[in-house]
This record gives sequence, C-alpha cells and structure tokens, in this order.
Amino acid sequence: MLLNELFVKEAKTTPLKHGSTRGHMGEYLLGSAVVAKLIQGEDIISVEDVVSVMRTTSSNDNLSASFKGVAGDEIIFKNVISNPKNIADARDVDALTDAMKDELAGAVKFANGDIYSRKWSKVFAENGKPDKVLVKAAGEEDQKGTKADIFLIYVNPDGSERVIKGWSLKTGSGLIGQGSPKTFKNMEVFFAELGITLNPIENYEQDPAGHVINIMKQVENDLKKLTTGNNTENEMQLVHNVTRFMAYHVTRNDPRVYIVNLGKDDYSAQTMQKMRRNLEAVDLDATLSLEKRPTLKVHEKGNLKQWLFMIRYSYGAARIGSDGKPKGERHKLIVEAGPLFKTLATINVNDIEKENV
Repeated sequence: MLLNELFVKEAKTTPLKHGSTRGHMGEYLLGSAVVAKLIQGEDIISVEDVVSVMRTTSSNDNLSASFKGVAGDEIIFKNVISNPKNIADARDVDALTDAMKDELAGAVKFANGDIYSRKWSKVFAENGKPDKVLVKAAGEEDQKGTKADIFLIYVNPDGSERVIKGWSLKTGSGLIGQGSPKTFKNMEVFFAELGITLNPIENYEQDPAGHVINIMKQVENDLKKLTTGNNTENEMQLVHNVTRFMAYHVTRNDPRVYIVNLGKDDYSAQTMQKMRRNLEAVDLDATLSLEKRPTLKVHEKGNLKQWLFMIRYSYGAARIGSDGKPKGERHKLIVEAGPLFKTLATINVNDIEKENV
C-alpha cells in the first residue's frame, strides 16, 4: 500500500464550530483538493475550486459525490464519516473553510504542486480513454496494516479497484507512533525495532512505571555505545537501527511513503530515503531526561535542540471516570519526529523524480 504521512504545521487546537477536530476535517479538505485537481487535469486549481467540490459533496446525505473531469472522466469522492460532530462540521462548509482557511490554502498548494497529484491528474486527462477514479477519505474506516486516511483508487471496467496512492493525515504535532509499556513483552517488541535487546526484568508488570526508567537508561546506554569513538561499523549500525525504527513508525516500512507538512498557505515534504542518505553525515547521540516523565532524545551530537526523534513516557494514575466507573492506570510510549528529521528529509521535485514514481 502506498501512503503519505501529512502533518498540519502549527495547527490550532480550538475545536471547530460543531466540535469536530482539525484532523478529521483536514482529511476532508485534502480529499476535496485532490478531487478538484483530478477534475481540472493539468490546469491549476484554486481555493474556489476546492470549496465547490465541498459544497456538492456536503449537500448529499452520504457526504459523497460524483464529478466529471475535463476529459469526461468520472471522479468519485467518497467520505467515510460516522461521528455526528464530524458530519455536522463537514456539512457547514462556510464555517469550516473560514476556521481552516490556512489549512485549505496549504491543501490547494499541495494538490497543485505535489508530483503525484500532478502526474495522475495529467495522465487521466490525456490518456484518450474514459477513466473512473475514486478518492476515498477513510479516516473513520477500520483499516489494518496501513496508516492511510485518504486513497486515490483506479476503478477498472470490471469494477475491481487498484490503489494508486494514499495519504495519512496528522494534525498539531510531530506524533509518528505509540507503544504500550504495560507489559515487558510489549517493551521488548517496541525497542527491538531500534536494535535494542532489553535486559530481563522480573515482575515487570507489578510496577511498569518504575521499570520504564531502568529500560530507558539501558536504551540510552546501548545507543551511546554506538556513538563513541571513531568506529565506522558502529556508526553505520546506528544509522540502520534509527532508520528502521522511524520507518516502522512513520510508514509501516513502506519505502514509497513520503510525508507532507501542510503549513500556512504552503506545504513541505519529507522522505525516509532522503533522511537515510543525509543521516550518514550526522554524528548522533542519545540523551535521557528524567525531569517529570522519562524522555529519550536521539539528536545531533552536542546540539540537543536538533533532535531526530524522541520517545517519551506518559502515565495516568487510576481514577474514577465521569461516568462514576473506575478507570485503570494508563501507560503509553509516544514517538515524535523532531526538527532534525525535517532538516535531513525535506525534498523538492527533483528528489521525488529520482525516486521510483
């Protein structure tokens, strides 16, 4: 499965008019922009083109619609939305586009500038045959084995479908992955992706919060062993381990993925391939902070602000919920991409054209 990971940079956290999140409505905006671009073919689209798609789609009970492209192709836009708040915000196009005008402008730039959006819009418009293309925003659909929320799908004459491209949307943070530290087995699996074999801990489940610190100390120590001295073999092993860890959390190990950051009126993109190439020229280090909750950063040596990714431990004590029922402890490992990732992995059109499009 092809997928892109999208982050909306500096996204606002204020709820939308009807209580939806920017993440869910961001999928709707981006899907609408891709549909507008497919309709226009090679021509540049505007904000008004995207809003027109949204108005048509939102007027239908199932939040889906069919459009005709400039060359007569059928472009179907399907939204899988079941949450009442999300449905209400999707239907209120004026309020939605006003609240998310920055994200909307970024989505338009993405649809016009992205190499894949441009390529497939041009192909379908100029191949001299009637095509049927489905854009599915499936963020609320239960899917396994993929992080994709939005799919570009070609519908064959016999009705079978072929996924051409997919995008996964995240908003408001650099969150790329999570893990559960409630059991020692979970921790073993989580850190194995980073090339770490954990030392056994007896009775781990009796005090996960206390044992997490010891595990994070071991991980810091094992990573530092690969950064000391001038050992090329260790350095290459570290690059391999770090790349594998991030590829799993960002792309589910799909080498064709790239990440898009939607910002104010613009977007940028990153690939794991470019990060891997540039990472070889960077001296890495690992630093564990035990202030508040344990946080481990993999960063440029001597520059803690330039971190590639961090793993932080989140804990919530047992409590009584608003419904009066007891809630158990909550343990979570959170993985976030940092500024060094963007520095190393940001690509331009020439970089993408070198990849296997």
